Amino acid sequence: MDVLDAGRGSGFFAFEFERRRAAVTATDICSFLDWDFLGGDEQREARRKVIGDEQGFTVEHITGAFEFASGMRKSRITSS
Repeated sequence: MDVLDAGRGSGFFAFEFERRRAAVTATDICSFLDWDFLGGDEQREARRKVIGDEQGFTVEHITGAFEFASGMRKSRITSS
């Protein structure tokens, strides 16, 4: 069985599918600033200024949990 987990978040479902022996590809947004913001580009730019380190924020709040759990589990999930 092949599974695509789109919007994987922390990877809960991706890891469960892997546990059930599926070949899993998991994906999520690349950056917090890729979200759709109420207020459009003006609001996105205001958030960008507040965040400062966009990459650090993304790792801490979006990709970090999945990467940590994947490493601890020695997961074979393909991440894109």
